Amino acid sequence: MGFFKNNNNIYTFGVDSSLNFWQINNVNDSVNFTILKKLRIKNTIINNIYFSSDGKLFATISKDTIIRIWDMNFKIIKELKDFKTMITAVSFSPDSKLILSVLQDNTGIVYDIDGNKIGILKGHSDFINNANFSYNSKY
Repeated sequence: MGFFKNNNNIYTFGVDSSLNFWQINNVNDSVNFTILKKLRIKNTIINNIYFSSDGKLFATISKDTIIRIWDMNFKIIKELKDFKTMITAVSFSPDSKLILSVLQDNTGIVYDIDGNKIGILKGHSDFINNANFSYNSKY
């Protein structure tokens, strides 16, 4: 679960294969929540969700070892499927043109936004928990 950048929306996902986007409503010193959109991915469990820094895309990783890249109209624009082990995390580059995935096989894979493989990162002796691009693109 987490907050969108605007802090007015929340997303949740669960083992029921659903991904819910909620709006936070403040009415008369009371807070309530409304589901804006409910997505369901059949036959898998969503493990996490990651947003691009420009706020135009998000990616989901799931138990079926597929990265799904979505636009903010909730349409899947690309699926990355060539993974043989569990995906542990995904990160968008600061300009949202690259996607980094890290895996339980001790590697990371960098793709461009069209799904073309740019390179493979090797060097860990155990699976990688997380990875991010630096925001200044230097380190």
